[in-house]
Amino acid sequence: MNALTLTVIRIAFLALLWLFVIAAVGVVRTDLFGTSSPSRRQARMQRQPRVRAAPAPGRPARPPRPGRTGRAAPQQLLVTA
Repeated sequence: MNALTLTVIRIAFLALLWLFVIAAVGVVRTDLFGTSSPSRRQARMQRQPRVRAAPAPGRPARPPRPGRTGRAAPQQLLVTA
């Protein structure tokens, strides 16, 4: 291989390594500080209740999906041992 090919491979490898470093720093930051706060627009949209359209006639309403969407986040940690 000529010198130009090796230089291009080295630069590409270095760029790939930096991408992994930046991704790892982002994950550590998210683990330490949590997700970022929602923007003002999103906060405003969450405060206003949403109006749902009535289901189409002749079709039964769907039951709500199970999940954590309607529950509050845990507030206390109890250590038993």
